[in-house]
Amino acid sequence: MNTSNVALVLISMLISYVYVFAFLFRTFKVDYYNPIVKTSVNWLEPIPNAIFFFSSNPLLNTILISLFAKVIGAFLVLSNSYSAVFIFIICVFDVIGFIVQVLFFSIIGSVIMSWVSP
Repeated sequence: MNTSNVALVLISMLISYVYVFAFLFRTFKVDYYNPIVKTSVNWLEPIPNAIFFFSSNPLLNTILISLFAKVIGAFLVLSNSYSAVFIFIICVFDVIGFIVQVLFFSIIGSVIMSWVSP
């Protein structure tokens, strides 16, 4: 694998993880007055809605763009060894696993913060 493929894989993974955070922000209705959330919603939401214009569900659009970015990156790395269906299944489980990890660590963080400042 050459350096341009490595860069494309890293960029696709970064895009996937950013859209997973946008998905979680929208799912849990995070405070939109927070500048980080407001910026991410303003920059990230128009792209999946333009690509998946046939779907009116922004949650589905966001998770699909995250999955699509992850599949592109994994296909660049694993296309010689595995089939496209297997790569897609790996990416689905990877995106779901990342969502579960973010939720787990946010729960752990909120429990620790509740102990620090009751």
